[in-house]
Amino acid sequence: MAVSVYLANKIKTASPLELVIIAYDGTINFLKEAKKNMNSKEYRKAGLFIVKARKIIQELRKALDMDIEEISNNLFALYRTMDALLLSASVTKDPQLIDRVVKMAFSLKESWQGISGLPAAATRKDTAVADYSYLNTYK
Repeated sequence: MAVSVYLANKIKTASPLELVIIAYDGTINFLKEAKKNMNSKEYRKAGLFIVKARKIIQELRKALDMDIEEISNNLFALYRTMDALLLSASVTKDPQLIDRVVKMAFSLKESWQGISGLPAAATRKDTAVADYSYLNTYK
């Protein structure tokens, strides 16, 4: 219970940039679970995690400030590509498509961390992704 309170407070006090990073972490976590389930032929579970990741990506796309045209248009296209790859991964049961989206999300996360001024150690590839599964309101 104390962990839930701590995590909820972290979200409430996060800056908009930190919330974007948290969204990428959630996406990455869900996709890692999806791949694990897909590799063990538990396609239904994999599909549920893919849906959760897609919903986060769709929310990121909806939250774009389209007044900042060049950046927003590029992110919009990237999010649309990520969503399409995940839909295809769900249909074809291809874990390599999930890997592609994880790499894209991780790269975006690193970029946003750079913008937010978080320390470089927080962006290392061997750093475990935080568990933000409690953020999932799409149960």
